[in-house]
Amino acid sequence: MALGIDEAGFDNVGFVEIDKHACAQLEANQRLFRSRNFSIHNEDVRNIDLSRFSGLKVDLLTGGPPCQPFSAAGNRYGSDDPRDMFPQTVRAVKALMPRAFLFENVRGLLSISFRDYLEYVELKLRFPFEEIGKRTVESHIHQLRRIYKVAQKDESYLLYRFIANASEFGVPQRRLRVFFVGISAREGKEWSPPEPTHSPKLLAASKWLGGEYWSDHQIAKKDRQLPPARINLRRLAQLASDDQAKNLKRARTMRDVFHDLPEPSKTINGGLNNHVLIEGAKAYPGHTGSLLDEPAKTIKAGVHGVPGGENMFHTQNNVLRYFTTREMARLQTFPDEYVFSGTWNQSVRQLGNAVPVELAHVLGQTLSKCLER
Repeated sequence: MALGIDEAGFDNVGFVEIDKHACAQLEANQRLFRSRNFSIHNEDVRNIDLSRFSGLKVDLLTGGPPCQPFSAAGNRYGSDDPRDMFPQTVRAVKALMPRAFLFENVRGLLSISFRDYLEYVELKLRFPFEEIGKRTVESHIHQLRRIYKVAQKDESYLLYRFIANASEFGVPQRRLRVFFVGISAREGKEWSPPEPTHSPKLLAASKWLGGEYWSDHQIAKKDRQLPPARINLRRLAQLASDDQAKNLKRARTMRDVFHDLPEPSKTINGGLNNHVLIEGAKAYPGHTGSLLDEPAKTIKAGVHGVPGGENMFHTQNNVLRYFTTREMARLQTFPDEYVFSGTWNQSVRQLGNAVPVELAHVLGQTLSKCLER
């Protein structure tokens, strides 16, 4: 998130992160940021005194509250999970009073089981200055609903919810995430979400209608991926034509971003950072790996199930293997200069928890334009 926001023109000031390995990684790559004079606070956000930042005029507050309480891959304890940091998110908004904020989480937060809590979180983000006091959450949400009905235009934050599929924004990965965007009502401005730039339909059409995708990669007919059994080619042609009229590009695949990588070995390969073979990939129910000529499945943090989870793919020789750290970094659109110095498991955790750099860049640009208007 921070790297994409930096590329969008914001000057990063400070980071709060509990994981010491992630902090070390950020410090090691500080040279890649346009704005390098930021501080890194390796602390639990629940304990940090946010008043130390109170003298700053903050244009944008960004973050990613842990997704594990709401992820379909977890126990889904929601607000009862001690890792739920949405209360700290609201606390940060209240303490820093940014002109805008941008928060990311998994789409599972939108499921019906979290409907009431999601409404409460969104109302709190709209009105972060309303104290809960001795009221219960249930009574507080009724109060916030009443405030929302009679709120004046200059009060608190305008809140937007945006669901993004990363593959529609040039990221070679099918990654669905929900973003919460807030604009201070004092700004008197409204935010517009970004329009997609890439089309999965155009990708499908380039493979199973025109064949341009295979020609571009010089793939022999015998090695080409077969179309899905239930594909409607006539319907696909119409949808692809619509997206082509919008000047969209075809969605990017793993082959698109892996084509110039050498085969990994068990040692550092050809001077390329973090491109080391990790053995032991094995398919199991629900985890079958990604296909080379498709955007990857969602890169996961690897903290559940078989180590690495879905972070594996079928190579051109139809061998199932884990992604190297460099391959995962490319799927998350990190530059090759970004170095991961920890273990593979630490890198998997960081990359699985990250926002794709290019997606953060696109969102950052919309916020930059909004605040500059």
